[in-house]
Amino acid sequence: MCSNQEDKKILKSELQLPDIQKRLVTLNQDLTNTDFDSVNSEFIGLIIKNIQVQKGIFISLAFPKFCPYNHKKILEPILLYYIRYRTKEHFETKFTNFIFKVIAEACLRYFSLKDVSSFLDKVTKEVIESDYPDFKFKESYQANDDWKENLRRPVKTPRNYRKKQRLVLVLLAAEMQLDYVDLLKKDIEVEHIYPQAGENDDDRIYTIGNLTLLEKKLNGKASNHDFCDKKNNYQKSKITITQELYEMDSWDFDEIDSRTEDLISDLEGIFGQWQDDYRELLNTN
Repeated sequence: MCSNQEDKKILKSELQLPDIQKRLVTLNQDLTNTDFDSVNSEFIGLIIKNIQVQKGIFISLAFPKFCPYNHKKILEPILLYYIRYRTKEHFETKFTNFIFKVIAEACLRYFSLKDVSSFLDKVTKEVIESDYPDFKFKESYQANDDWKENLRRPVKTPRNYRKKQRLVLVLLAAEMQLDYVDLLKKDIEVEHIYPQAGENDDDRIYTIGNLTLLEKKLNGKASNHDFCDKKNNYQKSKITITQELYEMDSWDFDEIDSRTEDLISDLEGIFGQWQDDYRELLNTN
């Protein structure tokens, strides 16, 4: 968990709250006289104090970096919710569930190749009306497997796997981490576990099951080595999802296929839990 002045500076730099607030004021004139300096200080204080909020913000920061939408747009409904309802009873529980609901629905749209920008606009407008906005993905993720099929496909272009596949890995890594802001300090790259060899590569090398996150300084040492040599660098990583690979004895295409399905299944479970938590909160109020 972050706890010092350096971490606060990192959060301020990453969040870029004044830019988000300018847009929110144009959407909601009631915010014109808001003391944003005080709000920002309180908001960052909550992130530092509450590990679940910290996790949600960490994932939210990863989302706009690797997706082709308005910079930091996913933070607009989140910050607006905080500004409008931070004095409400049981706010932190409501806020946490809201953050993860927004992330789940936005990711499902993104992975299903649906429009995310208009969805986030809709959520932001609903937050103005209620602290329990009842927004949902039109095609229920349980009944729509398009997003899973999209994630199973190989992605060979670095520009693309550094967006969608990286977001998947960040989502999964965040479920295992205890220190999120520490990861913001590091230059994290996408690592191919089974190394790329050239034009004759098997497509499975470019699927999500063969990818992980690795600090740049370690990735340079691990790049294009065989699995036994890479393992030592994986063990040194601060990223839990990567550390787990150290326990593997070998790495082949069967392992890649298996991990692809495991990661997608884990992601489905995470999204389902976040949606259920929010639905339960709605039903009790």
